[in-house]
Amino acid sequence: MIEILARDGLAREARWTCDGLSAVTPNILFLRSGGLPLFERGECYLSAGGPVGGRFTLSSGGSWFLEREASGPAPAIPAFPNVPSGLEARPGESFEAALEGFRRSGGPVLPVPGEFPERIEEALSELLLFPGALGGTLRPRGLAADLVRLKQAAGFGRLVYAPGLGDPAHIALLAYCGVDLLDSAPLLAAARLGVRLFPGWKAHAAEEGLCHCPACEGGALGPEAVYLHNCFAALSEVRTVRAAVRRGRLRELVEGRLSEAWQVSLLRHLDLHHHDFCERYFPVARPAAAGLDALGLASLSRPEVVRFRRRVLERYRRPPSSPVLLLLPCSARKPYSDSLSHRAFRAATDRAGNPGAVHEAVVTSPLGIVPLELDSIYPAGSYDVPVTGDWDETERRMVSGQLEHFVRRGGYSAVVCHLPGMDFLAGALPPGTVFTAGRRATSPASLSALSRALRPLSNENGRVGRREASRERFASLARFQFGPGGEALAERCEVRRRGIDLRVTDGQRTQLALLGRERGLLSLTMEGARRLLGRTAYEVEIGDFRPSGTVFAPGVVRAGADIRPGDEVLVTRGGELRGVGVALMSAAEMERAGRGGAVRMRHHVSTRGGGG
Repeated sequence: MIEILARDGLAREARWTCDGLSAVTPNILFLRSGGLPLFERGECYLSAGGPVGGRFTLSSGGSWFLEREASGPAPAIPAFPNVPSGLEARPGESFEAALEGFRRSGGPVLPVPGEFPERIEEALSELLLFPGALGGTLRPRGLAADLVRLKQAAGFGRLVYAPGLGDPAHIALLAYCGVDLLDSAPLLAAARLGVRLFPGWKAHAAEEGLCHCPACEGGALGPEAVYLHNCFAALSEVRTVRAAVRRGRLRELVEGRLSEAWQVSLLRHLDLHHHDFCERYFPVARPAAAGLDALGLASLSRPEVVRFRRRVLERYRRPPSSPVLLLLPCSARKPYSDSLSHRAFRAATDRAGNPGAVHEAVVTSPLGIVPLELDSIYPAGSYDVPVTGDWDETERRMVSGQLEHFVRRGGYSAVVCHLPGMDFLAGALPPGTVFTAGRRATSPASLSALSRALRPLSNENGRVGRREASRERFASLARFQFGPGGEALAERCEVRRRGIDLRVTDGQRTQLALLGRERGLLSLTMEGARRLLGRTAYEVEIGDFRPSGTVFAPGVVRAGADIRPGDEVLVTRGGELRGVGVALMSAAEMERAGRGGAVRMRHHVSTRGGGG
């Protein structure tokens, strides 16, 4: 049985229970054989000599590290001499025959051949043995495609084991790619060469003062001691990876661990060529404390960042009464509107006399363009980026392309650019753009120039009231979150600040939604959900029951394809609203998973028919 404990993209922290024993993944299967030192601190083992007393153990069918010995009743990892080196290879008939035997037996381990059906989730096996992963490190483009194809075919109730991989430097990336189990074979291979492994680097056994693990503190570092050091390093790394998954920080860990060319290539291929598959598993909201650290160029293509940029261009619509676009720099403090610099910009806009006609948008990397009404939305509300004033050529192309598309789609009557040191954007701006920033955007001279430029432009089409402007900005936010149709939430609404949160009510002061800083998304009441019923794709249809605490995946009939973990969703049955809550899975997982929570309910219809 597999129980998912936490998710972060394709990575999972899971508990696998088999034959009465459990192991938590991601994890390392430590090799156990008569000729090898036993790493006694391990959490799970791959053994050629029977179970390791009281520990989770898989039985090895033999390998170049482990000779086949008499083994106990532990679940068996098969050994085939003709296992293909990669998923693109065609297995021989003997492999196919053996594979079919495993399918019929319903054993817990299923080897993955080169050619397999598009869906192998019907097999009873819970662990997929992926022998092509080791050779795939030599061809990262193919490895990325193979891993995605395997995850698509296997569904969501399977773990993936990549034998021969387990170097501490690789564990975080492989977990990010959806691999659940590795083994200590590379730890032993490195030890035989006298190499100590660390996350991100290597050192020869003779180098002193590098490590204080029990193996290194024990005296002379022979091959056995080096192997045990490598085991300690790998075990520490898998525990770090699991903690990163729980905290939603695995991508930051991965980017910090990239130390070999094939790792960089693999991550880039996943980001650039498999975005549409990977993105659906990344949450749309994280706690503000988790945030997003965009520390290098790899962050430009991380799934949440690309999704945000796309939705700004594809979903977002500017407030109709705000035809003047004001481009502003980002701030170190998030959300931007809390920063001293943006308070100064807002004061300058107010002095122009008609702030409701001005639409403020922030130009930043890696997010591109952030309309100010979205500055609490993840990742805009909680990202961090090193500020140097220098823009890489890749960043320049991204921001220029995003800005040009945004301005053209917005149909603005005028553009004011208050961005110092960003002359490279001139080609993306329309003729007649007014530049006001000077050398420093917050200097008194620059702020005065901003007010002077906005005054005639913002007053050309009459005054826009604050209430109307707030309602239109909220409608733009609702459309961004819920897609076309989300604007229905803003019809005849009132938008008020409640502390740092935004409270939305109807004309009778009945609450419709709350935008909380900690979550960074609109949370609906039942009244708010009724406004969106039938108008948004963010609906989860369930079986004929009334939900209360959690809707589990087996109870889901269908789910809107745009639903991602963390999304606010309507729970329905035959067009009737049954409740509203937060998605715990992507739509694809809700529809295909055999177990696990799908929606955590916030409000629901009671058995008496009222709201709950």
